[in-house]
Amino acid sequence: MARAQAKIRREPDTSFDSQVEAMQAAQLVLLPTRKLEPRAEQIFEMIMSMRPVIMWEPFDLQLATDLAEINARIEWTQEVLAVEGDVLTTRLGTPMINPRATHCGNLRRQAVTLVRALGLSAGQRHLGDEPNRKLAAKQQELQLASWNAEDDPLLA
Repeated sequence: MARAQAKIRREPDTSFDSQVEAMQAAQLVLLPTRKLEPRAEQIFEMIMSMRPVIMWEPFDLQLATDLAEINARIEWTQEVLAVEGDVLTTRLGTPMINPRATHCGNLRRQAVTLVRALGLSAGQRHLGDEPNRKLAAKQQELQLASWNAEDDPLLA
């Protein structure tokens, strides 16, 4: 019983412990929730680089995986549309919109929805102009400092 209580008790952090945790966080690699194609994996890595590793939650990884997959499908569909064209002609000579163009539009809407759900749009990250970029960087620093302060028993 005494051992179980000893394990539950949290020891205070030292500056060395904080440095070790920071180094481990820097080496932490977030992986997609399912197997992706090579291009989708590249897109997933780009998405992960949009914010610090410690700011990603488990459900965010699922959304980011979906977003990477959708963006890879959008790229593939756009390549096919570049060859086929946006308008097709039936056997009778009637022009019609290529169904892939409609599908690509639907994929883009899904991607925008996922970007907004992850908080990665430029407006949500306040990246519109230089003052907003500086403000966003300061807010991110403050948020990281507050998260680190929650772990520090002296500041909490």
